Amino acid sequence: MQDLVNLYPNPSAPYLLPIITKQNGKERNQYRHSQTCINRNLKAIAEMAGIKTRLTMYCSRHSWATIARELQVPLNVISKAMGHSNEKTTEIYIRSVDTEAVDKANEKVIKLL
Repeated sequence: MQDLVNLYPNPSAPYLLPIITKQNGKERNQYRHSQTCINRNLKAIAEMAGIKTRLTMYCSRHSWATIARELQVPLNVISKAMGHSNEKTTEIYIRSVDTEAVDKANEKVIKLL
């Protein structure tokens, strides 16, 4: 992860990665466009790796939140990291993830490494 972050060194930028490049009131559109591109690339990676599970940013966010919760990271910290406006949203988000499906996907990925 650090290598990825190091590819885009810009200490004056308000974001870690250059997904949102213009502060022009259309930041949400820039985010959605980046999300579409990332999901397309994740789909290609899954196909190359023979992974049948659909990989998406949404899946990644759920996985991160679930793992953080299992590691007993406080709910308010997870909520803030997820960008949720309240902890109830985070609770719903964490409860709705199918951890068994994520575990199976992780096992497949690890076996290929």
